[in-house]
Amino acid sequence: MESYTIFPQEKIYLRDLAKKQLEYASRPVMREREALWYRHNDMQDSRPMVFIETDTFWNDIMPELKCSTALGREIESHILKEIASAELIDDDKVIPDFYEVEIHLEHQKFGVEQKKTYADDGLGYHIEPVLEILENDFEKLSPTRFGFDEPDFILKCNCIREVIGDVLPIKIVNGTNKVYLTNLF
Repeated sequence: MESYTIFPQEKIYLRDLAKKQLEYASRPVMREREALWYRHNDMQDSRPMVFIETDTFWNDIMPELKCSTALGREIESHILKEIASAELIDDDKVIPDFYEVEIHLEHQKFGVEQKKTYADDGLGYHIEPVLEILENDFEKLSPTRFGFDEPDFILKCNCIREVIGDVLPIKIVNGTNKVYLTNLF
């Protein structure tokens, strides 16, 4: 089980960041954006929605993290992404009035391990084929196995709640099976 330590000065800083996120989330424009997204998703007349995916360039705009503990840095980075979205990007993203904690299921798809070869510059990777010829390699496949360290996850959630939970409520989401529709077409 992992140790989730956050220093007292980090707690103060993280609470201030959480309050700043809540301030952005509470602005009337966020309710307007939310309504626009619902109309958009219902295919009703509305203007085109704009959402800038910052994951590909987050390291270029991210401020230097101030926290030194692992959990502190995770919380800080997560909240800073929301704040940066409001302050630097100002697209149609709705800033949430909660803090998402992702459940990560450990899994090995079809019982085989994917091997990735990363580019020297770290900007890409190649997934090595597991199956060369299905008829010859079929026996390598088995049912996908899933695992979840529930006690560790509960401990982590409780630590986050202790730090910012009274400012930003915790919302547990499935981080393993997120579907991003931007790459489907």
